[in-house]
Amino acid sequence: MKAVSIALMLMTLPLLGALAADKPVPRPLKATGGDASVVSYGDREKTCRQWTDGCRTCTRAENGDPLCSNIGPACQPVAVMCSQRIEPAKP
Repeated sequence: MKAVSIALMLMTLPLLGALAADKPVPRPLKATGGDASVVSYGDREKTCRQWTDGCRTCTRAENGDPLCSNIGPACQPVAVMCSQRIEPAKP
């Protein structure tokens, strides 16, 4: 019985490999004038205080460096967008 189970598993392995080969390969974000990562978005958008790609949220620290959260295990990022702008100084 054990030999039959092993034989069945060995016969299905090539089938599983063929199914995996049909899956589309995820493409990286298209760069638009530089690195399109959520972390570097703050370098391009200096007036943005907080930005997100739907998975990670970054906030600009007092010194200007980005502080970003970790990505969830099954999250699918979208285009990065600014969720909070820096208020201009009031006179």
